[in-house]
Amino acid sequence: MKQLCKRGIGLILTLLLCAGALPALSISAAADTREEMQQAIVQTAIAYYLNGVEQQYDSTPLSEGYDRDAGGNLRHWHYYAPEEATPDQTAYSVCSEYCFEVVYNALGYKLMNDPRHSVTKYMQNESKGPIVAFQFDNRKVSEEEADAAAEKAWQTLQPGDVVVYCGPKSKDNGGHAMMFVGDIDGDGKPEILHSGGKKYDMETGLDRREKKGTVHNNSAEAYYHTKGKSNYFGSKGMYTILRPVDATDQPVAITPWARTRMKYPWMRCVRTVSTGCYGAVEQGGELTYTTVIYNKGKQDFKGVPMTDVVPEGTELIRASEGVTQNGRNLAWTFDIPAGESRQVSMNVKVTAPLGTEIVSDGGKVGDIPMKVLTTLVCGSRTVLEALHDYPSVNKKLAAADPGRGTEQANAIYRYGAGAEIGIPDADVLFNTLCVNANVPDHNFYTLRDDYRSTALGKMVVRHWIGGRFYHAKDTKERVVETRLKDLQCGDLIIVAEKLPMKNKDTKVYFCNGTHLLGFRSGLLDREDEIEVEKLLSKPFFVALRPVQAYEDLKTQASAASKFTDVKPTDWFYDYVSVLASDGTVSGMTATSFAPNGTLTYGQALKLVTSAAGEKAPAKSDKHWASGYLTLAKSKGWLFKDVDLDATITRAAFCRIAAKAKNVGAGTGFNPFIDTDDPAVLSLYRAGVVSGITQAQFKPDAPLTRAQIAKIIWTLRKI
Repeated sequence: MKQLCKRGIGLILTLLLCAGALPALSISAAADTREEMQQAIVQTAIAYYLNGVEQQYDSTPLSEGYDRDAGGNLRHWHYYAPEEATPDQTAYSVCSEYCFEVVYNALGYKLMNDPRHSVTKYMQNESKGPIVAFQFDNRKVSEEEADAAAEKAWQTLQPGDVVVYCGPKSKDNGGHAMMFVGDIDGDGKPEILHSGGKKYDMETGLDRREKKGTVHNNSAEAYYHTKGKSNYFGSKGMYTILRPVDATDQPVAITPWARTRMKYPWMRCVRTVSTGCYGAVEQGGELTYTTVIYNKGKQDFKGVPMTDVVPEGTELIRASEGVTQNGRNLAWTFDIPAGESRQVSMNVKVTAPLGTEIVSDGGKVGDIPMKVLTTLVCGSRTVLEALHDYPSVNKKLAAADPGRGTEQANAIYRYGAGAEIGIPDADVLFNTLCVNANVPDHNFYTLRDDYRSTALGKMVVRHWIGGRFYHAKDTKERVVETRLKDLQCGDLIIVAEKLPMKNKDTKVYFCNGTHLLGFRSGLLDREDEIEVEKLLSKPFFVALRPVQAYEDLKTQASAASKFTDVKPTDWFYDYVSVLASDGTVSGMTATSFAPNGTLTYGQALKLVTSAAGEKAPAKSDKHWASGYLTLAKSKGWLFKDVDLDATITRAAFCRIAAKAKNVGAGTGFNPFIDTDDPAVLSLYRAGVVSGITQAQFKPDAPLTRAQIAKIIWTLRKI
């Protein structure tokens, strides 16, 4: 390679001194120029860099290969802005996705016109048209030809270009993608910004977490123009220079938030809430929302506009000095000298009902939307005070011998705080939160879409649920920055050693506000060296925060407590509690639910009618359930009269329920050796019913009232 040459990018670099060495370009109403679009890309790339965007994944389950179930790329974050990265929840990105997101946020343009093609392999192999500024294959050329091509590529580079490299032995994930940004710090030397992308192991599907960010700032000359191992243009592989500003396959225009970044170059914005990203607040408590704006550049910011909105369910107590208020809308304007920052905040009182969420999504700096912050309104935390003193809890545990698994979780609250939280046995807990993924020939599971609709689901600490239960090897549930500091006093971590999940195979960990405690010899014991990653590598893990659903739990416990034959330790307790609390089911007597009792056709038709969302019909003759039979026949659920007092079989119920909920047969593995009934299989594949054993459904057996409680609870969710 030659020395730094007189390249054609010099003029553009001079115009685009994005660090603020020169005043920002003025934005006119005319069509965006190439130079303006390039500056928009560069400033957006810098915003990601300043926010320390790192690589991580959300909790969306993955399908085979590198796509999500819905067809998007596994590393695709629905075009998040860099302000999504906060001290409490860090958004992450791998190398190609970093470039993809920068271009989308700057120009509203989906690079490669398909999120799946943000993988370097596709960016290299399928790039076509004006967007390809230069492309070369170094694998079968002489050193002289490689040097000549590298020099030409170096001369070709312009700020905002994406450089994609794939090595000679690259696997499906390709090589590396980098954003060429020019001279962003005014030292006369061009640079690249790129995400290291080293924290995800494509072969095992395991995340490798680090504490620092992965967006790096490196010398472009070292990576492209100096001989050595890091020189991508000189390496034996393929490389492509993509120029997003030349895209013709989609509309390309500077986004409003990119214009704000151009006006205030090298600006970083961080918005937080006093409870943290995963926190809860007592009813009547206070929340403080804080936004900090940093000027990391070399020029002063003049007249920076900042707005926020008092969230619904709260009342404003106070706001930072200089605020202008119009109803629930707040606004500030201030100057920020180079190298300094400004902070604004609003303090609000919570007035929303228990169990609701306070959602704050109105914060903006200029046109840049700040992070949406959500906080759950919970009951009084005084019930947790006694849980700090775990030695005293242990005295009661020792006398009670609580057993294992969720029995231990319930015992902590029962004997530590005098509260019944009614966490069900492990298999019920798992089935309440998860559903069979219906992968042929495999027993894989994924999260229910509506798992938060129950009291148990409301207890789940955000993003603290998952495990390697969805796919055998190279996929698993991802969690967003799962850290011990996100746990609070009273939180319970329940971990399954294997699936199907049983109480005897589960372990419970408890946070007392200062330490994480585990059970040893039936008692709580301090665990100083618990590694979070080891917990997350289990087949299933979930962190529960009972205080988030305490009022719901008390309502359910009250509804179920009148039944002397329904105990918190029963597998059907949660289902009966939920259905009894909302009036869907009732007892056989005032104090007896009769969980082992059988179900009649009349009772079944009433429950299916409720699950289908139909109104209770009037009687059509003397029998109390005659109206339900008439309705079922009119809807096509049944085609003939039945004895309403006769016991209904498991298969007969499935035939009625599948029609009532319009559940198709679908496709998938049939695990049962005693039935191939389409209705049975349709409800099995929908996660509504399961077998008596793994291989037997027993279609002619009667349904018990305990079984129907679980089935109806599940059925009305689909």
